[in-house]
Amino acid sequence: MPSPPATSPPAPPASDKRCFIIGTADPGTARPGTMFFTKRELHDLVDSGKLLSILVWFEHGDQWKDCVGRVVYAWVDERHGLKVVIAFDNLDLASGAIFEWIKSGVFRGLSLGYTATVDKKTYEVTQKRVDEVSIVQTPFHPTCRIDTIVPDGVRAVWG
Repeated sequence: MPSPPATSPPAPPASDKRCFIIGTADPGTARPGTMFFTKRELHDLVDSGKLLSILVWFEHGDQWKDCVGRVVYAWVDERHGLKVVIAFDNLDLASGAIFEWIKSGVFRGLSLGYTATVDKKTYEVTQKRVDEVSIVQTPFHPTCRIDTIVPDGVRAVWG
């Protein structure tokens, strides 16, 4: 897995016990003006900071609308697309079960949930707004997978 850019976020306090997953949320292989994201659009999204703290849901909220985590870091890998670090802050019953399903391999996909604005004359997509990132069993883009699981909190990430 490629490394995040050199400008990594500062290490959280040693008392932080969150669990993390890292993976590809979108490949960025689309053409401009279509429903999916281009690499340029992903770069713009990361540069805007709008992904940070975005809610993470389970299967786009189809089962329930509770937040199971948050995006804490994002970057664009030119080969793989949009990479995200997701923190599970509170492993309550629901998010704890989902984290266990991720660890066991039942759920290993990621997906962006977004709203698109379409020009009614040209049928081109003129704007996209990411609403959430979801943990899914079968991602639309097969390469949008969870690559790394860090169950032991930040000490395992930052030492």
